[in-house]
Amino acid sequence: MKKYFLLFLLLLSLLPDGGAARVIGQEELQIEFNIKIEGYITEIDQANNLIFIDGIRYQVAKEPVISLNDCPVSLQALKAPANGFYKWGEFYLDVSGRVLRIDAYYRVVEGIIEEISRVDNSLLLLEYRQDNSSGEKLQRYFLPEKGADFNDLKEKDHVILIIARDRILSILLSVP
Repeated sequence: MKKYFLLFLLLLSLLPDGGAARVIGQEELQIEFNIKIEGYITEIDQANNLIFIDGIRYQVAKEPVISLNDCPVSLQALKAPANGFYKWGEFYLDVSGRVLRIDAYYRVVEGIIEEISRVDNSLLLLEYRQDNSSGEKLQRYFLPEKGADFNDLKEKDHVILIIARDRILSILLSVP
């Protein structure tokens, strides 16, 4: 047993200085998460280290883990690009209600509606690729509210969606 412990310490010493701290730090943060909430980031007050989720104020921890579309960012990056166009996120809080971790999402996609499903409140979109790869891909996106309707949409409409993962935040009908 002592052999394995010494081997572990040797391997740990070979990691860059921040590597071991990051691994330990991430595990400690995961243990501290007590509450998970979801919602729209309606306001950021960086001067006071506050975030407003669906209009409710929360204190952000001194060193939170923050990502936007799975990439590390600062709190400032979570501000709305325009009034009414809010990013959506998952927030992990400690017992006192401080935000320890934020996983935010906000992406714009464009394509042609292939199918409208009122059963699961979704659109099947033939999505135009935003990068240099060839072709298009089919992707299903969902309206978050049950019973919401795709009022003026029909198959073969060209649309621009603002999404968070597979959740539709906003639909813009493109004019041909």
